[in-house]
Amino acid sequence: MFRKGSARDFWMHDSTPARRIVAVSGWIAQSRNSRNYDRHEKDPSDDAAPWMKSMKSNVWRSRLCVFALVFVSGFTAIAQSPARLTGKLAYIQEGNIWVQVLTDGIPLQLSQGGQAHHPQWSASGHWLSFNQSEKVNVIPIDLFGRNDTITLEADRSAWSPKLDEIAFVDHGALAVLRLEPVIRQKRIVFRQPAPGNIADFEWNPDGTSLAVATTSDGPDRITRLWYVDADGSSSREISFVRPLYSPHFEFAGWSSDGERILLWVGGFSPSLAADGLPLVSVSVTSGDLQPVANDIPARVTQARGPGSAVLQYKEYIAVSPFGNRVLVISGFNRNAWTNKRLIAFNTATGNIRVLTDADKAVASCAWSPDGNAIAFAAGPDDREAGGGERAKRALAQRRIWIMNADGQQRRQLTADAKYRDEYPLWSRDGQHIVFMRMDTQNRISVWSVGVYDGTLLKLVDQIMGPPATDSWFGYYGHVAWPGFIAFSQ
Repeated sequence: MFRKGSARDFWMHDSTPARRIVAVSGWIAQSRNSRNYDRHEKDPSDDAAPWMKSMKSNVWRSRLCVFALVFVSGFTAIAQSPARLTGKLAYIQEGNIWVQVLTDGIPLQLSQGGQAHHPQWSASGHWLSFNQSEKVNVIPIDLFGRNDTITLEADRSAWSPKLDEIAFVDHGALAVLRLEPVIRQKRIVFRQPAPGNIADFEWNPDGTSLAVATTSDGPDRITRLWYVDADGSSSREISFVRPLYSPHFEFAGWSSDGERILLWVGGFSPSLAADGLPLVSVSVTSGDLQPVANDIPARVTQARGPGSAVLQYKEYIAVSPFGNRVLVISGFNRNAWTNKRLIAFNTATGNIRVLTDADKAVASCAWSPDGNAIAFAAGPDDREAGGGERAKRALAQRRIWIMNADGQQRRQLTADAKYRDEYPLWSRDGQHIVFMRMDTQNRISVWSVGVYDGTLLKLVDQIMGPPATDSWFGYYGHVAWPGFIAFSQ
């Protein structure tokens, strides 16, 4: 406990290191004087010559300042030093799942036989799921004495954002399996009204409900939207006015307040959807629909087509952990090296703010844990590149950037010309960003960079297996990183 008038009082009222040195020096001197006065002791130097008293006083002050400098500088260095990066990485290596504890853990192979993809961590990080051979495998991690791998007869699953429970389609019905504190019997939360099937589902931010998409059979098939309680107690259809020629939709996410659902809307044609689809926001209570990206003024897009389309990649959508803001990489054209602007959309007001310039093509984005900063990967926008070496040169210049939530104070974090940098993932404390790197030989590794000091650290030497000659291209410049890596803290 600190008493009144203690060093802590000086410390808290003097925020800069230089001022703290003076403050602590004054406190030490004050304490020494008060002890002498309290004891009614006479300082032997009082009878000394004036020059001697002055010299002793100066020596004493110098010693105090040196002590204070060492004390304050050391304390400040400890307070400002970035925390050590911790957590777990799950990644694909030659078709199998590997897990590595950061930063110096030994990689552990968890699957055999290849064809594994889409690793996903549970909310606690105690469980890992991945797809393999049209099934979902769930494996306990860091649970001593647990080796009970669970296999779900499903081709898609999704973890609750709050609890260790996983949703999946089981014999045509949506089921949820709770894994902690003990494995419980699965519960059926939604049964598809006949005829038709469950096409997609998405947890809301607090894990209390799910949005479900069902598709009817027959020539006039249409996708319907449902709101389902996670405990299976109730469900209801959400009716909304669809944009013209939009019988189908896919989930893009939820607003952070759980009041609106983000949807890509359009037809069933994959070739038309490849250049992007309109993105809309639908109220879960009223069905009110707001366009997200098609209100961007034409003057801020380098349009080969309108700026209203958004490519159907989850990395192109990022929901703020607080408030009503959603990041969207907007821009028509399947070529990921051109016409890709980062915008911020407010789901409450419908306002749109354009955050990046026309000379940058953004590849992925992520909010910081406190919602005050944005990390994104971007390279030069090349409208004339149709593929080949010119497109490869543009993609090779992708770097990791950071900026404030309003787009101000933009700062480049990586700059090594030997690498192409993509897919930033924040650490929980906001001091590190994990990201992917591809070198000139198409070898892919995992790195981290310090947000404040720029320190680079290689975490995994190589993932995804031997490099292919065309792996730089992906799908028109886009690599589906969530299918290959997952980060948990």
